[in-house]
Amino acid sequence: ASGYGVKGIPDHIASVPVTITQDMVGTTIGAFVGIESKRPGGELHGLQPINITDIIASGGFAQVATSKEDVKRVEYNLRKRFNL
Repeated sequence: ASGYGVKGIPDHIASVPVTITQDMVGTTIGAFVGIESKRPGGELHGLQPINITDIIASGGFAQVATSKEDVKRVEYNLRKRFNL
């Protein structure tokens, strides 16, 4: 919102620890997470939709949250995606 971020990069990014498949039991990896914050009715612009698509295509998690209530949906989807 300040205009100082890198264009097209989600507002919130993180690496979430994920314990993976049976052959790697006990190993924890980082899964890339990107969450773009928009005001209600806000739209993705420029590189945002491309970067979100790229994150998902690379095995990461990316979604858009448009309200405080919507963050609960994103959190639910994140937990479901990575069995957290």
